Amino acid sequence: MWEQVLGASLLITAVLVGLWKITPKPKEPPTAQENAAAVIALEDQRAAEKQAAQQASLPQPAAPPVTAPTSPKHAKPAETPQIRGLVSPPTQPSSQTTSSAPGVARFTVTQSEDVSSRSDAPHLTRVVIQTNVEFSHLKLALQCDGPIVEGSGGLNGVTMMMNKGIANGYPNVFVFTYGSAIPPFGPASPITISLWSKNPIHCGQATTF
Repeated sequence: MWEQVLGASLLITAVLVGLWKITPKPKEPPTAQENAAAVIALEDQRAAEKQAAQQASLPQPAAPPVTAPTSPKHAKPAETPQIRGLVSPPTQPSSQTTSSAPGVARFTVTQSEDVSSRSDAPHLTRVVIQTNVEFSHLKLALQCDGPIVEGSGGLNGVTMMMNKGIANGYPNVFVFTYGSAIPPFGPASPITISLWSKNPIHCGQATTF
């Protein structure tokens, strides 16, 4: 009798234990740390979506226009000064060094002030141009930092086909040319030029053309 009651009790206990195992348990509420992590993740997602929307609404920069290179034959020619008495106008002087003569020609320009007797040009500047090579023929331009009223001078000797004067349109440029000279412009024969002006000028740049 007691054995039957004990067996039945064990059977009922086993059934109840099985039912407890398969019965769904109530989910435990999330902890404070889990709630904070979920809120941070949601805020990060919303911020990323907002930034993406703002970038999409911004206007895209236009591509720079592509221009074709200008052909040299269509390029605008550089303007050159017209020189009084010269057939071929020179280019604007740009350097104190030139290679128009054998080797490399270097020019040294020195100047000094003198007394002018002209009321229209009270300043007289004496300019001496020296070089390290000889020029059998010459086209030389002397550039100053102010306008010239008149200029004169040249070589001490005999010059053929000589021209000198102020470049038309370039009142600060004095030009001196010759076809031949005895002695020629060279280390032993400098060029001496006198320049009259209304204001003090400085002439420190000579070049051939």
